[in-house]
Amino acid sequence: MNRKAVLSLDFSQFEKETNDNHSKNQDNQFSTAVSMFTVGGMIGSFSTTFMVTKFGRKGSQFVNCFASFIGGAFYVASFYLSSHYCLLLARLAVGFFAGLSTGICPMYVIEISTADFRGKAGVLPQLFITIGILTAQVSVFL
Repeated sequence: MNRKAVLSLDFSQFEKETNDNHSKNQDNQFSTAVSMFTVGGMIGSFSTTFMVTKFGRKGSQFVNCFASFIGGAFYVASFYLSSHYCLLLARLAVGFFAGLSTGICPMYVIEISTADFRGKAGVLPQLFITIGILTAQVSVFL
């Protein structure tokens, strides 16, 4: 076997395949992390009735706040541990918080408001959520 031929092997195809597989793995991790927020949101929104029945409106707000703190703790853990799984749990917990708050907050605000202000107060949480989403989307382009 020719030594010169062995030393001049081309590994660029191997490196390209390795980079492609690494890129696909990162894409899968990213798309899974993004979708976990939606999954948590669906679980949270569908569990609104159960939570309000079990804990009441005010107690459900406290449970919802706890879910937010758990999500924040998982975000911090994912940063310091460089763990993709902690990020998935953080997105799931924060999604659960967001889904639950879209059902519980208007219900609680309507309950504590006066009779003449109830209709307006019930719309405000959803309106401010929509304005927040719009602001976040617009700020990306600025």
